[in-house]
Amino acid sequence: FLTGSFSTRNHVYLNCERNKYNYGLLQYDMSGNKRDLSGGVLGFYDYLSNNKKNFYFGTYTNHGLWKTDLQSLELGQPKWKKIDSTYGNHLWDIESITEDAKGRIWMGGTERGFAVYYPEKDKVTTWLIAKKETNFGFWSSCTDDSGTVWLGTAQRGLMYYNDYQRDNVDVKKIFRIDHPLLEDGVKVMQLKIWGKWLIIGIGKNVLIMDLKEWYQKKKVSIRYINPQEGNFSSPLQENSILIDSRDSTIWFATGDMLYQWDIKKWLSLPVYDVRPNITWHSQKGDYAVADQQPLTINPIDNTLKFSIWFQSRDNMPRYMSVALAKKGDSIRFPPPSLQTAFEYSNLAPGRYELAIQICQSNGSVSVFRYPILVKKFWWQYWWVWVVFLLLLMVPILLWVSSRNKAKLLEERARRREAEQQKMLSALQIVSLGNQFRPHFILNALNTVGAELDNKPQAESVLSRLGESIDLIFSHSQQQKISHPLSDEWRLVKNIIDIHRMMYLKNLETDIPEQTEIDRLSNILIPLGLLQIPVENALLHGLTNREIGPWKLDIDLAETEKDLIINITDNGVGRAKATLLSNYRKHGTGTKNLKSILEIVNAGKAEKITFTYVDEIFFSENDYKGTKVIITIPKKFQYEI
Repeated sequence: FLTGSFSTRNHVYLNCERNKYNYGLLQYDMSGNKRDLSGGVLGFYDYLSNNKKNFYFGTYTNHGLWKTDLQSLELGQPKWKKIDSTYGNHLWDIESITEDAKGRIWMGGTERGFAVYYPEKDKVTTWLIAKKETNFGFWSSCTDDSGTVWLGTAQRGLMYYNDYQRDNVDVKKIFRIDHPLLEDGVKVMQLKIWGKWLIIGIGKNVLIMDLKEWYQKKKVSIRYINPQEGNFSSPLQENSILIDSRDSTIWFATGDMLYQWDIKKWLSLPVYDVRPNITWHSQKGDYAVADQQPLTINPIDNTLKFSIWFQSRDNMPRYMSVALAKKGDSIRFPPPSLQTAFEYSNLAPGRYELAIQICQSNGSVSVFRYPILVKKFWWQYWWVWVVFLLLLMVPILLWVSSRNKAKLLEERARRREAEQQKMLSALQIVSLGNQFRPHFILNALNTVGAELDNKPQAESVLSRLGESIDLIFSHSQQQKISHPLSDEWRLVKNIIDIHRMMYLKNLETDIPEQTEIDRLSNILIPLGLLQIPVENALLHGLTNREIGPWKLDIDLAETEKDLIINITDNGVGRAKATLLSNYRKHGTGTKNLKSILEIVNAGKAEKITFTYVDEIFFSENDYKGTKVIITIPKKFQYEI
């Protein structure tokens, strides 16, 4: 038996789809006796007019709308009037019927369209989807006490019509209800009026719309049976809903179950609004997202994963929609669901807004918004390129400055011949220092750029590099040959940290404590005296070692007159490193350092010495490792 049946005091009328013996409109009396009233013509919906005189039978295929008086129907001898295409009725399957306040009969077919029968004019107007006369058909309908016709469509959600200014129905005056739970494409299977509520059956849920709110405030307030309350295992069946006149309970059916709903008791239960609690699942752990506080995401962590949960006194889930849009773009929510885990992959840098729309249990709809910032890669910021250009310009400016000073010295040469050689030597040292500084900076920047992909520590690398740049430029501006051991040690630690983060994550180091460096901080040494051999050990020796361990040891020793620094690595050794491309590309630092030492040591009895010891370890059937021994007189005089 199909849905859409009808009953009177003495009979039940059922639409029999198929069985072995008969089908069509069957009349059963209270003793179980039956009659075939349609001659085997199948129908989907039975409807009794508001004046209780006329009975309408919505048929299958092209048989049209059948009409008879209730009296002859009850006698089992209906006098059918077949309102078909000759009257203008071009619907094939009439799946729902209702009557408006003017007595016009509305009939719908889900896929074909709908039609309206005017009894006084005895004619039908049909609107067909195929002819683009309408964009919906309906398979549930009803009319409330205020005369509004409600249409449950298969394409446009819930529609309504209440224009009684014209005798003929104007299709342009049919409007849809705008609500997240009634989006386009939602199939409204059941409609029924209960008091001041419109009961709406969709999919696997039952909604109720507050008609009082709608008429008085033009506000769409829709409550719903919570999924944990209903837990329907299959979708609702069309037009299988009725109100029990004995106690006003609601009866409705799904594809595999019959339900009784005590709507009065249900409406008396307390309702609770909820706020979403959001947990962001990042690569480093889970974090709570705060309201109105921007969530900042690194560019390499740009797949946004998060989950939403609620804490409410009823412990019930809520239907909700989640959308993510660029800041300033319009937000379009997807259909509500019970989904609580979300993921948005490969987000481009920029500002976003995460919007969460929740259908509250009191019928309202709440929207919560959360700002999100996806950061740019370091090379996507304009100021990085400004700094890079400045780094290129500074050596040129320093060179121009040194040339100007050299010309000034030449002009004073005749008067200060004895002093000329001294200042010229100092300028040579400054020039060599300037040659080294931009080389170090560009080398580090190229290293960061080449190795940045998929490295979340890029900001730490740039921080160390920025500190080194600051030290180098401060020293350059002072035009001095030497600087404190503590400043050189900061350069050493930065270069170790940069290489550990980018190339040698398993690097093992044994270096002096900071307290020991602080104690010796007043000792002056040439810029790069420690940093260059340490960088060579990391870049040429250890980075080229294929199998661990990777070890770098730095120790300090003192005599009465000298400070002795030993830098030891277990890398591939200088002989093998000279055969590799990175040695040939980056090997100018040692050469510059040698030139600087030649100048500062000239004419000194106590000199700064720089000694290499090769192949100090034997492992993997080969000699490896390098030790650099640096001896610095504690009272070394840098003046030439």
